[in-house]
Amino acid sequence: MTLLGRATGCDGAKLAFAPDVNDKVAAADAFSRKLRLMVDGYIAAQGIAAPKPSAEEIA
Repeated sequence: MTLLGRATGCDGAKLAFAPDVNDKVAAADAFSRKLRLMVDGYIAAQGIAAPKPSAEEIA
């Protein structure tokens, strides 16, 4: 799959995309890591027995 980014315009058969796709993907990855740490912390604090995710699940 190729991520192109947010569409910003169309001229006939051509689409234009914002040039910030790499920044957006990096921000989404950072958010995902932060959220995962928050959830893991909650699980640990509550003493919930939960399986650890596999490498594929967190990649």
